[in-house]
Amino acid sequence: MQYWGLIWLCPEQKRKIWDEKRELYSKVIVALEDISYWAEQVRSEHCGEYTSRSGSNIEQSMREVQKLAVTGRLVMNDEFYGLLVAVNSALQKENFSVHEAAQEAFDNPQSVHLFRHALAVRDTVQEYLPKLIKSAKRELPKQT
Repeated sequence: MQYWGLIWLCPEQKRKIWDEKRELYSKVIVALEDISYWAEQVRSEHCGEYTSRSGSNIEQSMREVQKLAVTGRLVMNDEFYGLLVAVNSALQKENFSVHEAAQEAFDNPQSVHLFRHALAVRDTVQEYLPKLIKSAKRELPKQT
């Protein structure tokens, strides 16, 4: 009787673990998409294109990526976690490289420094986001 209970619990336990992973993967993907959206809004505004300028919280999203790059190791698969650490490092490197040179220019939405920074951030996110999604999809539970 206990044997049948274990068989029944195993898929349920796997589903719980996947739900935890899915939540973390979603947080990473949503935060990176928000960062990419911010960068695209800066680019559009700088180039004189229409921009809605709504709904992006770049600081909160960057912080979310930073936190998950530290805490995600507990649950995330090695590939996803490695990609997360790499994108976080690349974003941090970009942030620090422009911080000193252009801090005062960031208040001006037409700033060339802000424009270049946004392009670098966007390119970094666009490089890693598809890889992270692909890695997360590999862990989807098999449907029976």
